[in-house]
Amino acid sequence: MDGKKVLQAFLCLIILVSVSPVAMLAQIGLQVPAPPFTVELFKPEQKGLAAYITDTTRVDIKPPHFKRVVTLDSTGKVISASETIDDTEFISPVVIDLDTYLRLRLAFDRRKLFREIVNVTEQQEAESKSGALELEIPVRIKNETFTRIFGSDRVRLRVTGNISFDLSGRSEERSGSAVSAVQDQGTFSPRFNQTQQFTIEGKIGEKVTVSVEQNSEATFDFENTLKLRYDGDEDEIIQSIEAGNIGLSLPSTKYVIFGASNKGLFGLKTQMKVGNFHLSGIASLEKGEQKKLTISGSAKESQTKIHDYDFIRNRYFFIDDFYLDNYETGFSDDLTQWFYQSEDVLIREIDVFKSGQYYAQNARDGVAVIDPTDPKYRNLRSVDDIEPVSGEIERAIFLPLERGKDYEYDYARGFLWLKQEVRDNEVLAVAYTTDRDSVGTMVLDLAAEPDSTIPYVLRLIKPRSMQPTMEKVWPLMMKNVYYLGGTNIDEEGFDLQIQYNLNGEQETVQGVDPKKSFLYLLGLDRLDENGSISEDGDKKVDDNGLLINRAEGTLIFPGLQPFDPLSGSRFENTPGNPGLADTNRVRIYNISDSRERVKRTKFEIVVTSRSTKSTASSVSAAAPTRARRRNTDSSQRHPSGRC
Repeated sequence: MDGKKVLQAFLCLIILVSVSPVAMLAQIGLQVPAPPFTVELFKPEQKGLAAYITDTTRVDIKPPHFKRVVTLDSTGKVISASETIDDTEFISPVVIDLDTYLRLRLAFDRRKLFREIVNVTEQQEAESKSGALELEIPVRIKNETFTRIFGSDRVRLRVTGNISFDLSGRSEERSGSAVSAVQDQGTFSPRFNQTQQFTIEGKIGEKVTVSVEQNSEATFDFENTLKLRYDGDEDEIIQSIEAGNIGLSLPSTKYVIFGASNKGLFGLKTQMKVGNFHLSGIASLEKGEQKKLTISGSAKESQTKIHDYDFIRNRYFFIDDFYLDNYETGFSDDLTQWFYQSEDVLIREIDVFKSGQYYAQNARDGVAVIDPTDPKYRNLRSVDDIEPVSGEIERAIFLPLERGKDYEYDYARGFLWLKQEVRDNEVLAVAYTTDRDSVGTMVLDLAAEPDSTIPYVLRLIKPRSMQPTMEKVWPLMMKNVYYLGGTNIDEEGFDLQIQYNLNGEQETVQGVDPKKSFLYLLGLDRLDENGSISEDGDKKVDDNGLLINRAEGTLIFPGLQPFDPLSGSRFENTPGNPGLADTNRVRIYNISDSRERVKRTKFEIVVTSRSTKSTASSVSAAAPTRARRRNTDSSQRHPSGRC
């Protein structure tokens, strides 16, 4: 009998669950998921990496002509939600009665509010464990207007950081018959040093934040900041107001192809939103670097200091490993001439490509690889089956650049330079020919091809988001080119020195063996006043057209990494070959963090010059005028690995 009652109770439970599954599951805190391939009734807000936890292909950018519509029917009782692309529904719409919609909406908002409260609580607990000094004014401001504007009636202050004081002194006493009465009294010279690094953050309510960052050892002034920020609610017209040290970011869009970011500005910035209309306004004062400037006739005489980490990035590139490997060894002993191995390695023709959009002339799909002469890329008809590999294989729409307008190249030393810096998210690739071989697809190779879908196959120079870990392409970016601060520099009055910062003092001669000038050790001073080779130079920079282009204002060191020579480099400090001592090396060439490079700096290039123009908008370099064929029979590795 008891068994029958248990069976009857079990059957009743099954019937109740099958009749009302939503209600039953809701009672125990569970929610029935929406049917697959239907519109989500409410779009959850995904922050940070949460959007990629369940779907690694998810992106926040909607496809063109995407539209989401939520409507109430004419009876006022039914809600429908649909999503279309170009007025075509791609998933099933959802239809629900108004009462159910309101109930689900309230539940959705409660869950959202609960998550926000949990996140704020966790953040406050983490901050309370950080050891910072936090003060809260016990008096609450009981004013409705204040609370409505600032979001709360609380005022808080938080201080983190450290302040150190260093007090020292030197006492000196003198005595003897030759010492005067005044000198015999002795002296005490105190020394006081204070360093401070702290952050102060004040909160007025929940919407206004005042922050102060102070670092007495900061390299740049804009690292010491003062900010006042107001954050409005989601439904307010004024979304945010910033005053003090602000930043401006211009993202690339469909109508604006240039994107840029600028930091270190001081001024006022506001962001407003009315429906789908967004407005950003900024008024700022940008601080620049101070320079000493003297006007002499129609020319300007100035002194410019260039740090060792300020080499020109993402504009100068070697075309292939072959030219990279032979760059240093091609120089003569006095570094005033450069020799190529044979004429069949000179670059006869070159096409330079950059990733872009289809609207440009001769733009088409392509693949950029390390070795485009690989047989698997021969007669390639499509790039759809080629999987990109970070730092080795890049698929993109490639646009051929115009020589003279967009780039120039050195046919003997095998490097190119762009008139404008290639951006981090862009791909740079080349195709070129020598008397020995052809590497990559030239534009003329496909000019007469009626099939416009045949892709380019190119030699990869710079991939997207290039990093030092990409060993096959990172060395191709030249790190030995510096801008001298002006163009059309007069030979008269031009001087260049390399100074080593030692405890606040500048040294031009290495203090340890080999005790030679840094100009000599880095290859800029190998001749004496008569133009003859000297073991110590003359402490003046040589008038070397291969290295210094005064017309364009550029300096190209003969070493690939001048302040940290590579292993096997002719500028490495080895027995019989003087170079930078290991203690003077600057490890800046294989790190991508700009702040870390600034911390490691040791050298400054001090340029004294006269120029009739001072601009960096058209910096370039001249092709070698002293390139000669080296009389040698030694075999060399051919570009892209072919012999």
